[in-house]
Amino acid sequence: MTRIAVVGAGGYVGGRLVQHLRRAGRDVVPISRRRSAWLGDDSVAVDLLVDPPHSLDRALGGAGVVVHVAGHDEVMAATEPERALLETVAMTHRVADAVHRTGTPRVVYLSTVHVYGVAQQPRVVLTEAVVPQPRSSYAIARLTSEHLLEGLLAGAAEVVSLRLTNSVGAPAEIDVDRWSLLVNDLCRQACRSERLVLQTPGLQQRDWVSLLDVCGALEAAGDPAIVPAGTYNLGSGTTSSVRAMAELVARTWASVTGEERGVDAPATTDAPPEPHHVDVERLASLGIRLDTPIAEAVEETVRFCVDHRAALSTIT
Repeated sequence: MTRIAVVGAGGYVGGRLVQHLRRAGRDVVPISRRRSAWLGDDSVAVDLLVDPPHSLDRALGGAGVVVHVAGHDEVMAATEPERALLETVAMTHRVADAVHRTGTPRVVYLSTVHVYGVAQQPRVVLTEAVVPQPRSSYAIARLTSEHLLEGLLAGAAEVVSLRLTNSVGAPAEIDVDRWSLLVNDLCRQACRSERLVLQTPGLQQRDWVSLLDVCGALEAAGDPAIVPAGTYNLGSGTTSSVRAMAELVARTWASVTGEERGVDAPATTDAPPEPHHVDVERLASLGIRLDTPIAEAVEETVRFCVDHRAALSTIT
C-alpha cells in the first residue's frame, strides 16, 4: 500500500484529509508544525521554517506520495502580505528539496483558483489554459509554489497541482482556525445570535464544493493511474451567491436545531454581477466529479457547530 505523507496536516483541508485517508484504510503520515492530540501518535511535528531540512526527510521516509497543503491562508496574507508570500514559498521550497533528496515519486499540491487573478472576469470560462494573472500575495505565493515544484522536481518527481475554488465542510477539530471562511463564520454566528450578518449585499457568485469531495480528489491525485501529472481546476463547476449560501445556512440551522435565524445584509439596488465559470472538465474526464450536494456540506458544518456550541462562544 502506498504511504501518503500529508504536509500541513494540522490545517483545515489537511486535517480532514488525514481523517478521510484513515477511514479509507490508507497508510498516512500526518506532518504538521506542532503536535495535536487529534492527529494521533503517528503524526510528525516539523516546522518547515525553523527545523533542519533533514527533519522533513525523515518524515517523508517511505512515502510514495506527498500531499502538500501547508502555507499561509488568505486572511494572514491580507494582514501580513510580505511575510505570507515569503514564508509560503519557503515552505514549498523545503518540501521540494526534501522530496528530491528522498526520491518520493509524486507530489500533490493544493493551490487556488485565485491564481487566475484579473482573468476572473464576468462570463469568462476559466480553463487550465487561461494564463494566471494573480495580484494578491496569497495567490502569487500559490502560483509561485506551483512553479517551484514543477521546476525543482522536473525529472525527479511527478507534480499534480489542484486549483481549489471554495470548499465547504466542518473542520477536523474545533481548534483548526478557519472560522473566517464564509460558511464556518455563518454557522458560528448562528451559535451566538438570531441573525446572520453579511458585510456585503452578498451578490458575489462563488463556486462552492464539498470538503469531502476535495479530500477524495486529493486522494485520487496521488495515484498516477488515475490522474496524470499536471494542473487541474478543483471545484463543482457551478455557482451560487454569497446571499444564497447565507440563506441556506439559516434554513439548515432551523432544520437541525428548530431555531430560526434571519439574514442581515446591506441593501443595494445593484444588479447581481455575472459570474465567471471555473471549468472542471479536465478532472471530470478522469472520472473525478465533485458533485456532493453543497447542502450536505452545510449541514455537516452546522451539526459540528451545534456539537461544539459552548466552545464556539469563546472563539473570536
